Amino acid sequence: MIEELARQGLTIREIAEHVGMNRHTVGGHISKMVLDGTLPPASDRKFASRTTKRGPGVIVNHMAQRYGLKVGNLGQILTALTTDQIEWLGRTVPEGLTLAQFCAAVLRDLHDEETA
Repeated sequence: MIEELARQGLTIREIAEHVGMNRHTVGGHISKMVLDGTLPPASDRKFASRTTKRGPGVIVNHMAQRYGLKVGNLGQILTALTTDQIEWLGRTVPEGLTLAQFCAAVLRDLHDEETA
């Protein structure tokens, strides 16, 4: 039961409340499972669950902390572009896509090109 809840991304406190144990006991069980390879490290479990359960804000904060990144926003991207570049964006972003979705598609394409 502890392993299943940990894989779902629950915190030690949440697991302890769910199974009726104290946090230290649950933490000990989880530590043993990580050491013997039954569970991945907490950072991997938390990231996987938060990408699906807790929304994009948590993903951005996690990535910023994990990799020491400074987080900005689309407004900062646009202010860093020239007028010609912004006009190009206006002509290039496919109808029905947001600017954010287009930026994500461009980044995915670059990633695929570099890692292929």
